[in-house]
Amino acid sequence: MLRKRPGVRKRQQGAAMSVLQLEENKKSPKKSMVWSKAKDLILLKEIAAEGVMSNKPRSRERGMQWQRIADNITALGQGVTSRAVRDHYNVMAKKYRARMAQEERSTGEGGAELTEAESLLEELIHIEGEMERQVENENEENQQRIEQERGQALEMRERAMETLGQTRKRTRQNGEGSGKEQKRRRSGDMMKWLQERVELEKEEKKAKREEEREYHEVQRVQQEEMTQAMHQTQQ
Repeated sequence: MLRKRPGVRKRQQGAAMSVLQLEENKKSPKKSMVWSKAKDLILLKEIAAEGVMSNKPRSRERGMQWQRIADNITALGQGVTSRAVRDHYNVMAKKYRARMAQEERSTGEGGAELTEAESLLEELIHIEGEMERQVENENEENQQRIEQERGQALEMRERAMETLGQTRKRTRQNGEGSGKEQKRRRSGDMMKWLQERVELEKEEKKAKREEEREYHEVQRVQQEEMTQAMHQTQQ
């Protein structure tokens, strides 16, 4: 029987220990985030720098931004998920709104001068509110357009049924030739209406794109101003 050389045995034992240590490291949980005022300020600066609130809620872009923020904060030494940073911001915003409302009810005006974190939080809440109102308006416009199109479709169907009834009546009275002529006329009217509708939709989409472009330009300018103010504060 061949004996294993001591050097080989030691290398095998060392490799086994390395594998065990790697497995233990995978199993050991990362330190959970313990939030503080300093870390709250870091989070708010990350949110402002990423421009999270300039994108629609639950959008893919906003989700990617939350993930980048989580990665940046995790690099500081404590693990945190994108959901954790999002939830923590929501808690901060909720508490800030409640405190501001309480101060206004108590004194009729705002409280003491805002800290850097409070200024950032107030600006982020403002941008977030503007985006939520934009989404709400878009939803209302979409619903109105759907209702309008449904009404137009019903009206067109009623006209078509009415015309069909009249055509059948004239066909019975005047013969097949007159019915075919009326059918061609009705088809021509319908095509004209459809073409007008397509042109109207094009104009509406063009106007909507222009409004969105102007809105995003305003948001971009606000974001740049806030970032510049943040840098000046740091200096």
